[in-house]
Amino acid sequence: MITLYDCEFTEIPGKTISPFVAKVRIALNYKGIPHKTVFVKPFEFAARCAELNLPANDVDGDDPPRNKFPIIHDSTTGQAVCDSTRIILYLDRTYPDTPRVIPTGAEALAVAFDDVVRTHIAGATVASLVTRNALWIDETSKAGYHQIVETMVIKMPVEDFFAAPEIEKGIWEKAEAQFGVVDKLLQKTRLVSNGTEDGLYLGGKTVTYADICIGAVLTWAKRTLGGAGQEHWQRLAGWNEGRWVKLHDVIQAYTTIHE
Repeated sequence: MITLYDCEFTEIPGKTISPFVAKVRIALNYKGIPHKTVFVKPFEFAARCAELNLPANDVDGDDPPRNKFPIIHDSTTGQAVCDSTRIILYLDRTYPDTPRVIPTGAEALAVAFDDVVRTHIAGATVASLVTRNALWIDETSKAGYHQIVETMVIKMPVEDFFAAPEIEKGIWEKAEAQFGVVDKLLQKTRLVSNGTEDGLYLGGKTVTYADICIGAVLTWAKRTLGGAGQEHWQRLAGWNEGRWVKLHDVIQAYTTIHE
């Protein structure tokens, strides 16, 4: 059994928002690998990792490496693995009878696509999304989370961000152009590969690594933009002939949380 460690947000449906954890969960469900989710409060995670001897993330370049979601522990092999892309590669290699997500030899392409998503999809919307997430953090983690958002992301108090709605509106206006960059990349990929097959997913009728990466961010966005942020989701839904909301809707079949 695989245990997937996730960051707990008790005030939202499903308790989870992390796109990186969602990426792993989508892959696990797509592959049909039995697993369970264990939720940990954000500022209790380092202590839990030390208690369970779970590894720090050495991929992101932090000095020293820090404990970050997601981490899995596989009781079948005894392995604990961190970083979403590394975890998916581990699943591909350890469970070869399940659908492969990252083709053999395409590891560098997967890492490159991670940067595309981080820059043009997640990066374009992160200031809006993490600030809205700050409204849902429980009291035990609120001060620490607000400090991170205010000093590292929006450079202002959360209250000031929401007091000036033109700030968030500007974020989403710029995001449209960034999503358009990825849309053009995907269109060109289809042309170069002579792809003519229509389907639900970015590559046709089969789930690809691109679907999982972007679908995870879109899942985060939809969860976050419910209620007061709905106007921004509706804006996103109209971009690029509805490509993104269609992908979001079909990828939800693989977002079930098993506890």
